[in-house]
Amino acid sequence: MELNEQHHITNHLHELIDCTDCNSILLAFLYAKKVVGRSDLASLNAIADRFEKSLAFYQLIIKRKDSYRFLLRALEETRQTGAISILNQIIEHPNDSSNQSPTRTEPLSLHDFSRDFETSDLHNQNNPEPVWFDVRPPVKLFTGRKLEILTLHEKLLQNQEIVTVVSQIASVTGLGGIGKTEVCRQYISQYCEYFDGNVIWINAESRESMTESFKRLAKSYLQISIKDMKGKEKDIEKIVYDVYTFFQNRKSLFVFDNAESGEYLECFLPLRVRKKPHILVTSRDKDWDLDVHVLVLKELTEEEALEFTIKGLNIPKTDIELIEECRQLVLKLQCFPLAIQQAISFIKQKQRVISFSPTLYLDLFDEHSETLLDSEIAGSFNSYKRTTFNTWQLTRNLILSVKDKGALAIKILNLISYFGADNIPVNFLIGLTNCDQFQVLASLELLVKYSMINTDPQQCTLSVHRLVQEVNRIRLKQSKDEQKILALTLQHLQLGINSNAVDHASSVWGFSSKYPTLVQEFAGLPSIITKGYHESQKFEEAQNFASNCCDYMVSILSDKNADVLSLKFALATALFQRGALNEALKLGIDILENAKQTFGELNSQVFDIENLVCEILKLQEKNKECRDRCKELLRKMELVCPRNDKSIINTLKIFGSSLGELGNYEESIAVFEDAVSRAKTADPTNNSMMVYRIMQNISVGYRGMGNMKLGEKTLRETYTQANVHHAKHPSTLLMGQNLAIFLYEQGNYNESYRICQDIYERRKQLLGLDHFDTIYTSCYLGKLLMLQEKYDEALVIHQNAYGKVVDQLGDHNFLTLFIKRGMCLIWSKIGMKDEALLTLHEICASLLVPYGEASSHVCNTRIEIAEVLESLGRDQEALQVLMQVKNTLISRYGDKHHSLVKIEKSIDRLSSMQLQHEFKRPETKFHIYFVAAVVISLLAYLLRYLYG
Repeated sequence: MELNEQHHITNHLHELIDCTDCNSILLAFLYAKKVVGRSDLASLNAIADRFEKSLAFYQLIIKRKDSYRFLLRALEETRQTGAISILNQIIEHPNDSSNQSPTRTEPLSLHDFSRDFETSDLHNQNNPEPVWFDVRPPVKLFTGRKLEILTLHEKLLQNQEIVTVVSQIASVTGLGGIGKTEVCRQYISQYCEYFDGNVIWINAESRESMTESFKRLAKSYLQISIKDMKGKEKDIEKIVYDVYTFFQNRKSLFVFDNAESGEYLECFLPLRVRKKPHILVTSRDKDWDLDVHVLVLKELTEEEALEFTIKGLNIPKTDIELIEECRQLVLKLQCFPLAIQQAISFIKQKQRVISFSPTLYLDLFDEHSETLLDSEIAGSFNSYKRTTFNTWQLTRNLILSVKDKGALAIKILNLISYFGADNIPVNFLIGLTNCDQFQVLASLELLVKYSMINTDPQQCTLSVHRLVQEVNRIRLKQSKDEQKILALTLQHLQLGINSNAVDHASSVWGFSSKYPTLVQEFAGLPSIITKGYHESQKFEEAQNFASNCCDYMVSILSDKNADVLSLKFALATALFQRGALNEALKLGIDILENAKQTFGELNSQVFDIENLVCEILKLQEKNKECRDRCKELLRKMELVCPRNDKSIINTLKIFGSSLGELGNYEESIAVFEDAVSRAKTADPTNNSMMVYRIMQNISVGYRGMGNMKLGEKTLRETYTQANVHHAKHPSTLLMGQNLAIFLYEQGNYNESYRICQDIYERRKQLLGLDHFDTIYTSCYLGKLLMLQEKYDEALVIHQNAYGKVVDQLGDHNFLTLFIKRGMCLIWSKIGMKDEALLTLHEICASLLVPYGEASSHVCNTRIEIAEVLESLGRDQEALQVLMQVKNTLISRYGDKHHSLVKIEKSIDRLSSMQLQHEFKRPETKFHIYFVAAVVISLLAYLLRYLYG
């Protein structure tokens, strides 16, 4: 702000404070112009007193560059005439020494333009009567849209000092029924004074309606003859020119409502007059050949929709229960203005004869949405007689009428009505429609043009309003085309589902499931969708989807149907992935019996289920049962499967792991070596990833035998070879992760950290930050940072990891609990020892149920509990916990378990410390001294007796 402008505000500060309202619209305008920032808004909004707020506002504004002209514009936007008149004095008296301002070198401000316009030679009429043509007031229930109206005013007045071919023209676009017309009416009610009250409303639905409007305006309102000197009616182009000429010395606003074609609209625009009016257009069409400022209108915000409903139903603000019912209503109707208005009208009509609440309307809507969305809006407050149904039917008809691409556009709209509303992949639609890319893209452009969908070019996805989907689905039911559309989509989905389309496939199946014939025809699809969720690591969604499908598929197809068994197997796998091991095991055993009856015992699908059961038993560390099942399963598989069959090799891996956990390391290694020889015959190059995986298990066997060097050597060589041939394979990265853990356990922290950091970066690049493998690696990095006493960094890593996995996997999944254990160890290092101890006890209780007393997970957690107890000085309790772990492991696995060495060292250390503490106690010293004195006395007596 210039110095003279600052002086002017300072000299008139008291007057300005009295007449300035620092309301949200004024501040929003200045924020949009970057005159004030977020912190400024926060500090101003924190001031409750109006006068103190105004004082703080002016103290702030005089320090900002170029703020004077924006302040004037903001005050004009909010029609604060008192403050405007004070600030205008600096312009009206430029020669006043106190108000001297420099020569203007910038574009004219809104005030300058208004002043120059009013004093121009063209403006030669003294206070002419304003022309108010066909303008209706906004509905009494009009609510919200403050920012949109402010934005509209800004767009309408942009670049108005530049002469253009048309004029200052803005367009409000959006779905039919979104409220375009009402926003324009509200805009006029707020800003009509800016146009000196000259507002012309043209019905632009057709060329005929615009012709009628201009003729009636000319003849009845402007007294312009619509006939020429010969008595013949003038061409419409001449009448339009005469009308605009009438207004060229006045400020005016022409509104073209519901314009459906830019082509015929151009004939009615002021192309030939010199002084052009402002033009405002409402249209479903977003695309204009002219230079138009477009405002895309979306549904109301939740709070605006709620206020609209409360106002419409005259609900007291104290009635919390009824207000909550209204909230559920507007959410159900997707905050769509026309649908809400229909609901208000329906409820009010019912309330004339019975007690009728928003909840009752919602109950009706679930069963009769077709009737309610097609119900007329009663009441004098409404001037828009179309329903949601017929409004969008008009748009469909317009789209359908477009040659070559209209029919395909409607077909796409029909298909996506059963998808999820957001993030629909464009490539998926290309395959679904069996059309080439250019045809599909042209049709999508047509749907965007009429606001039926929105697109995200960066992501190559589109979205559609949920209420549009609802109305379209009802139309398809009415025409009995729904089942045909669903069948077409299901056929395509059977060919394969990408990870980015699995949610949409799930949505389509949800609508299809009410048709038993579709369920029977496409019964294999639910298991494909569930596997798609697995691949996307959406295990919770996989579980929920498969669980929801199972019951009705059993009722239609029976529990022994092959597709039902496949779905239940996918559900068991999802439960297994989420850590619900008991549920997964129970379901696996249940479907195993039915699968044997359906497929026979010597069937590959039965073997897959058996393998899953064995895998769960191994994770639960029920190793004896796992061993026995694997032995029996291998006997059956050898009868029908080739020696190098992958299922046999996988079973051998599980079998070998169970033997190792039981302490039979030599036998375990022998089983793994057998598996390696079989895998090598399947891939003679010896570069098979399966071979590398089994070699990794052999290294674990060496580790269990206590031969850490041979274990490390085997794993290091395996990881090196896998890195050469399969550098980007997830299993190679897993080997690197395990090598880092191996080194960590041996105290080689530097190399462990280097490898772990490399694996983390590679997993992040290949799998993404949110993949569970990447998260697991990040937590080991956190552990290594903790050893470097970088506790803050380690804690942040663990907290971020926990937040990512707990929603997907739940509180009791192993990965979730593993991360919590890491957090507890960090807490114990930063002084939160009691919290760490309590949480570790909770984790231990959670692990006991699925894994059992002797599992490594439970034992490791108890070892960590002992560490925290020791740090609290509770050595005796720590010693008791370690002794309990030692006895449990020996009773279960014998004295060969690899963890026993570390545990016994800790026990010896604590026992030694306890003995030292015992010696330091005063009563212990007294007892020692007393015993020593007695012993010395006895020795002295004995010597005297012997040598007397």
